[in-house]
Amino acid sequence: MEEIIGRELLSFCYPRGKFNDETIDIVKAAGFVSARTVKLFTRSIEDPFRIGTTVYARDLKATTYIKKAITSIDPGMFCFMLRNNLFFKGWDRIATETLDFVVKNGGIWHLWGHSWEIDDNNDWRKLEEVLRIISTLSGEALKVNNSQLPHSAY
Repeated sequence: MEEIIGRELLSFCYPRGKFNDETIDIVKAAGFVSARTVKLFTRSIEDPFRIGTTVYARDLKATTYIKKAITSIDPGMFCFMLRNNLFFKGWDRIATETLDFVVKNGGIWHLWGHSWEIDDNNDWRKLEEVLRIISTLSGEALKVNNSQLPHSAY
């Protein structure tokens, strides 16, 4: 991968979101400085090898969204989503509204998804609109990839 992209890979993503302490030790030993999980609706990083995300670019059942929000252990995000009835909305609406929430209330906002799912679900326009909204954020909003997250974030 590094030869293809022409730079060092510093961040890892656990396949299918599956990991344990042994996996984390292997990822650390391989030289990665952080790793992302698929845990949704998080705004902070407590452990650089258990980085959560905010939004998955795929529509899920409302019950799945509710379960993920409860287990995120972010009461502010959970209450925001509940007040705004976001559990029954599409991923793009969840993305734009949680982005606004994070900008106003602080934290890290993280969108993830698979290109093949976006293609299968014909969601390219939704993704383009979310990315357009991100591009309009002020210069104060730091826009980075996983490897560029400031170490002060965790």
